[in-house]
Amino acid sequence: MRRLSILVVSIFAWTLAAPGYAAELIVSDASGRPGDTVTISVSVNQEGDEVQNTLNDIHFDPLIQIFAGTNRRPDCVGVDQQPYDDWQLGASFIPQGCTPGVDCTGMRAVYDNSRSNSLLDDGAHIYTCNVTIDANAVPGDYSMACDRTILSRYDLTKVENAGCKSGIITVLPPPPPELIVSDANGHPGETVTITVSLNAEGDQVQGTQNDLHFNPPLQIRAGINGRPDCVGIQQEPDDWVFFALFRPQACMPGVDCNGLRAYFIQYETPTVDSADVLSDGAVLYTCNVTIGATATPGDYPLTCDGTIMGRRDGTKVQNASCHSGTVTVLPPICSGDCNSDGQVTIDELITGINIAQEIVPLDACAAMDINGDGAVTIEELVVAYNNALYGCGGK
Repeated sequence: MRRLSILVVSIFAWTLAAPGYAAELIVSDASGRPGDTVTISVSVNQEGDEVQNTLNDIHFDPLIQIFAGTNRRPDCVGVDQQPYDDWQLGASFIPQGCTPGVDCTGMRAVYDNSRSNSLLDDGAHIYTCNVTIDANAVPGDYSMACDRTILSRYDLTKVENAGCKSGIITVLPPPPPELIVSDANGHPGETVTITVSLNAEGDQVQGTQNDLHFNPPLQIRAGINGRPDCVGIQQEPDDWVFFALFRPQACMPGVDCNGLRAYFIQYETPTVDSADVLSDGAVLYTCNVTIGATATPGDYPLTCDGTIMGRRDGTKVQNASCHSGTVTVLPPICSGDCNSDGQVTIDELITGINIAQEIVPLDACAAMDINGDGAVTIEELVVAYNNALYGCGGK
């Protein structure tokens, strides 16, 4: 630490560099969205010189801050210079005495490589800093202005006209809201449930519309009302409406329908305290998807498109999208195959007999219970016996 202090005193004894840069430091650019933390790096461009030690200031906007690390100093880390590791990075907030995250407007960094008896490689990254983008930052470019640059050589002579290229933090607009169709898996002949939820990305979404496409062996059958077997999920407050229609128009469910169109609207009598927008992450509706009895194991898409979202004032959400889901069809269940290895062995048959006699619980081999009634009967034991003799799915 005493060595670093001596270097700082020596550097400040020099005058500031004049315009017309030679060797320079370079602050990298970065980009992120409001609320993100991004990393910038500072590297050295030797320009043929023999730089060994550096000092520079970096200034940041209140919406683009370098916060304090666990040691209450700037959240920056020095980078090893291979094959030497005898270096030090000292960083402090400026102005002196400021409170990080409150009134600090920049940081000062000193990189001391003098004890390694080596020069910094041209282009070497000497330290990195984590930069936090405020959640309320407006999209655009924010400068990480770099100045007060002083570079020195091995003999501590000053590099004349040293400079520093400032960096830019580009704040990107938040991603557009999207609907997310969940994945599901099941065996041939089973019915599985998928959910459709909203990732609002901070927008004020009040209503959604989307199409969901399915093809054999997947089907969304008609419910008792003749419409797709889907159910809207209650939102708080409970003034909402959901409905779905088969596509294409006038198709016959279970015959030539290959999709549906779903609408979900949250509404409330406008008041000052109304909260009539959909919550981020809210599950809007579910649908029951039937897997064909002869389906081949594999992945089958539930493609989602035609997404439209609206706000309370009736404006359309631009670039709204939908993330499609997948139904994974698993191999058919083999009765008696307790460990799911694709065959029925003698020990598994004995387990089935013990379950039928209520000597051991059904949990010992749930695959024996073909009809799911919670018990193992003689008919189910016969099926398991046949699977042992002829293989799963045999006669």
